[in-house]
Amino acid sequence: MPHLPQDLDLAVRAVAEAYGVAPTWLNTGPQSLMDLGLPDGFTTRLDRRDFPPGLVVWLAGCFDLVCLKVYAAADEPPTRGRHLQDLRSLAPDPPDLRAAARWARGHDPSRGFRDAQLAPVLDELGVRFDDDE
Repeated sequence: MPHLPQDLDLAVRAVAEAYGVAPTWLNTGPQSLMDLGLPDGFTTRLDRRDFPPGLVVWLAGCFDLVCLKVYAAADEPPTRGRHLQDLRSLAPDPPDLRAAARWARGHDPSRGFRDAQLAPVLDELGVRFDDDE
């Protein structure tokens, strides 16, 4: 796990202890997405959930989950694994999938990513993507 700010590290440990989960429960793998940014309007779509004893969790909105899952599925060939299954469960409409693909291309604009990784994910979901859309 990357180094977390001390307050966050303490909170992660407290949650792990309170809920009986591993202290590595917080997935910091997507941290690098912050370098190039989250989908526009991400913070306006956050959903606050409160859990005892005082845990507040902000959940990404459905559109944002679609964006993150498209990118993760494209980054996980050849099987696409759980991320593709999550996309199927979310059942996004074609315009949202295309918007998610445009966002993912902002993180990796290479032709190889588009053709060999992103396009197969969209094909699996029955959507054709064109960069010019």
